[in-house]
Amino acid sequence: MDSIKLASIYLFNPKRINYQVEELPDRKLYDYILGKEKKSEAEKILKKSTAVMLFLELIARKNKKKAFDSDVIEAYFIGNELLDNVNFVDMKKMIEKDFVKLGLKVEIVKLLVKNLPKKAIPSFNFQIMHASILNKEIPMLSNINDSRISFGRVIKLFDEKMLVAYNPLEKSKIFSVKNPVKKEIIYDKEFLKDIKENDFVSIKQNFALQKLTKKQVDNVEKYTNKVIEALNTL
Repeated sequence: MDSIKLASIYLFNPKRINYQVEELPDRKLYDYILGKEKKSEAEKILKKSTAVMLFLELIARKNKKKAFDSDVIEAYFIGNELLDNVNFVDMKKMIEKDFVKLGLKVEIVKLLVKNLPKKAIPSFNFQIMHASILNKEIPMLSNINDSRISFGRVIKLFDEKMLVAYNPLEKSKIFSVKNPVKKEIIYDKEFLKDIKENDFVSIKQNFALQKLTKKQVDNVEKYTNKVIEALNTL
């Protein structure tokens, strides 16, 4: 798959695509995925996602690759072995040096660094979960389960929804993965084609994003567990 399309699939916000605002970045990314928008427009939007770009550039630099290489993008959003070459010191330096340039207040950057686990990894799920833990004003667990990249096995397909078995996260004293539960999620036939029962799909914000291979499913699970292990040390 084209790397810009892959990044667009995971970056756009499904909850915004029905807004009647054609200039909305999420709508443009969605239209690009459907073949209705120029690739250059999608790439322009991705490059403006400065925090995401910092993580992509870090993964790329530590693996002698480019930020928009497909395996770099997959590492950040889904997880793969490229993440293993980025360590705590790399992430700490990036946050200290580059996050201030994003306009974050110095005290927020210091809070992020102070609460950066030794086993932190530069993934989308780590970024989402770490931020949710530190932001006391957001209902943490519901936000994490809604916003993180997860996966589900398709049980049944309907016109605009699908029933999947997926593993939510729970938290008592620590985070853990619950046993599979059944859940209805949004299924956009124009967006996600050639899906059948027992396929695996990636999920974000209750929306089926992409059909996953067995290796990709294993990587989502593996690197989600690494994020959980890291955050459970806080």
